[in-house]
Amino acid sequence: MALPTRVNPGDLIRAELMNDILALLSALDGRVTTLESSPTSHGPVITAVLPAGAVHVGDEIQVLGPNFGFSLGSQRVSIAGISVLSFKSGSNDQKLIFDIPIISDLPAAGRQVVLSVTNQTSTEERDLQVLPKQIAISGNLDVNWRSVRPQIIKPGAAATFEFRVQSRATQPAQYQIQATIPGVAPNLIQILNEDGSENTASVMNLDPLQQSILRVRVVAAPGATFTLTTSVTAPGVIAPLDARSFPIQTFVPDADSSTTLSFQQAIPVAAFTAATNTVNVPVGGAAQITMQATFSKVAVFDISVVITAGGGWTVELPGAPAPTQRFDIKEGDLKPPPAQRPLSFIFKALTGATVGKAEFRLDNVTDNTHQVFPIDLAPTAA
Repeated sequence: MALPTRVNPGDLIRAELMNDILALLSALDGRVTTLESSPTSHGPVITAVLPAGAVHVGDEIQVLGPNFGFSLGSQRVSIAGISVLSFKSGSNDQKLIFDIPIISDLPAAGRQVVLSVTNQTSTEERDLQVLPKQIAISGNLDVNWRSVRPQIIKPGAAATFEFRVQSRATQPAQYQIQATIPGVAPNLIQILNEDGSENTASVMNLDPLQQSILRVRVVAAPGATFTLTTSVTAPGVIAPLDARSFPIQTFVPDADSSTTLSFQQAIPVAAFTAATNTVNVPVGGAAQITMQATFSKVAVFDISVVITAGGGWTVELPGAPAPTQRFDIKEGDLKPPPAQRPLSFIFKALTGATVGKAEFRLDNVTDNTHQVFPIDLAPTAA
C-alpha cells in the first residue's frame, strides 16, 4: 500500500488512511520483533580464544562464541586497535579465524592488548597476550671436547669428560643433550651441569654467542678403547655431533683450550650431514668443506686433515700440494679477541672409495696441544 507523502491543512483524515497507517505500523513491529529474536541481533560473546595463552604476531587464532554477524558481513575485529581485514576459510557466526596482525613496538616478552569483536549491535572485548613474530631459529652450535679427568681412564672407574659448547644460533634455544658409548648401559652415563650436578633433564639453554661447559660422567667398560658420542641438538640448528675414541689405561692429554674448531659450510651444501658429522662425496667427485677456527692467544699453528680410516680418499688444500698449512696468530690478530679464520679442504672420493673417517687437526705448535674435529667419510653413487 502507498501512503500519501504529505497532508495539507484542511484535508480530511479518513478512516481508510488511518487503517493503512496502522497496518504498516503492525508490519514494521513484526519485522523488528523478528530481528530482535534473531541470534545475530544480540551482541557478540567471546567464549574462548584458541590457542589459549600467549600468541605471536602472525599466528593463526580462532575466536569462538555466538553472534559474530559473519553471515551478514557485520563482523569487525581489531587487536591493539589494528583492524583485522582478512578472515580465513571456516569462519562463521560462531567462529572467526584469522592471523594476528603486525603490532609495532612489542617487547621481547610481549604485552597485553585488547581483542575487540563487534557486530551490528555491540562490542565484546578480551585481553590477549601478544609476543613478537616468531622467527625460525637457524645457525650453528659448536661442541668442542676439552679434557677428561682423570687423564688415565680405568675400566670400571668413573671418568668425567668436559666439552665447551657455544651457540652461533640466531636466537635463544633449548638444546637436548645425548651421550652414548657402544656396550655401556645408559645408566652408567650421566649428563652433568657446569657446576657438576646431574642434569636429569639432559637439556641446556643457550642465548646467541653464549658459551657453557658440558660434562659427561662415564663408567668405562673393559677394553682397549671406547668411543664416546656426544650430541647437543635443537630444531633448525646445525649441531655436528662429537664422536671420538679414548684409550683405556693410557694418558689422555687435554685439548688446546685456547682454540675451537667448528663446521662452517660445505660446497655443495648436501656434502655435509650435520646430524652425523659426515662428509658425503659421489664416487669420482669432490666436495669442499670449510671449518671455522677460533683463536684466543698468540701462538704458531698447523692446520691439517688426516684420513684415519677407509680407502680411496684424498684431501688437499685449495691451491696447495699438501693438506697442511702453518700460520701465526699474532698480537694484532687478537684486537679485539678472538681471531677467526675459515679453513677449507677438498675431499675427493676415488673409484673404489670405502666408508672411512678423517680428522681436522688444529695443532698448537707453541704449546704442544691440539684441537681435533672428527668426521665420517661416506662415498655415494655418482
